[in-house]
Amino acid sequence: MCETNAKYEGVADRIKFIQASESDLPFREKEFDIVVSCLTFHEVKDEADKKVLKKL
Repeated sequence: MCETNAKYEGVADRIKFIQASESDLPFREKEFDIVVSCLTFHEVKDEADKKVLKKL
């Protein structure tokens, strides 16, 4: 759905979607100055994973 929305908004050529585990992201240390995450927690489907994330 996100890729489709990016096409509709005309930004698909400037966006790269990456699916990865929050605990094992494919980025180097200090690669970003800031990261904004919105509406992510509801995407975690497994109750056990949600409990782990709450502890972090």
